[in-house]
Amino acid sequence: MEKKIMIIDDDRELLDKLSESLVLSGYDVTAINDTKLVIEMIDKIKPAVILLDIKMPGKDGFCVASEIKNISKYDNIPIIGMTGGFYGDDDTWLMNFCGIQKCFRKPFYPLDLINYIETMKEPLKLF
Repeated sequence: MEKKIMIIDDDRELLDKLSESLVLSGYDVTAINDTKLVIEMIDKIKPAVILLDIKMPGKDGFCVASEIKNISKYDNIPIIGMTGGFYGDDDTWLMNFCGIQKCFRKPFYPLDLINYIETMKEPLKLF
C-alpha cells in the first residue's frame, strides 16, 4: 500500500496528533480542515487512504464521501470514518452507501487506526 494519507477533520488538535502518529509510522500525511478543499487536494496528493470526520461543519462526512466515490478515478480509495457520535442502523447503512468502509469512534488510539490501515488488503465492507 502507498504511504500517502489524507486526514479531513475540523478538530486541529486531532489533526496534529493523528498526523504526528502517522508520520512517525512512515506515512506521508496531508491534513485539511476544510471540506471545500477535499477534491482539489485528492487531485494533488493522490492518497492511498482517506481518514474522514463524519461530523463536520458545512458539509458532513457523508456528503464528502459520496462526492469522492462519485468520481470514478477516486472510487477505489478506501475511506475510513472517524466520529465522536453514536450511529445506529440508519447511519451504518448510510456509511456503507457513501463508501465509508470502517468507522473509528473518537477518542481512539492512533495505533489502532494505523494497525487497521496496515492490514488492509483491499476495501472491504465491515459494517
